[in-house]
Amino acid sequence: MLKSVTQTYAISLAKEERKIYDMVSEDERNAFRICRDLALLERPERRRGEFFLSFGDLGDRLGIHPPQAQRVMCQLEGYGLIRLKEKGTRRARGVRGVAGTYAWLGLPQDTPTPVPTGNGGASVSEQEAKI
Repeated sequence: MLKSVTQTYAISLAKEERKIYDMVSEDERNAFRICRDLALLERPERRRGEFFLSFGDLGDRLGIHPPQAQRVMCQLEGYGLIRLKEKGTRRARGVRGVAGTYAWLGLPQDTPTPVPTGNGGASVSEQEAKI
């Protein structure tokens, strides 16, 4: 069932989003889904396409540590999928943390296709041949 849902999700993506989605690591793919879905939720307190997410929350959802979640978010930003709009603050003793604010960008048309970090370092052409 989960495999079916994953395939249906991938089919629903724009062509350029799908290219990235298909070539990234599992953690990046899961973060991609989380970020995109949060960005597409319509809420009165924020614009469509914007979302809040802390590294701690993302790490919890992915089963990884917050510094690893931060690296995943940096990768998504490097791919041109998201942009940090407002940096969050860490939780500290007596101080409540604030999640960072991001914008979902998808992939701008003039952005080159990123080099994948997942799938054993296969080139884009090797990965496209698998599709």
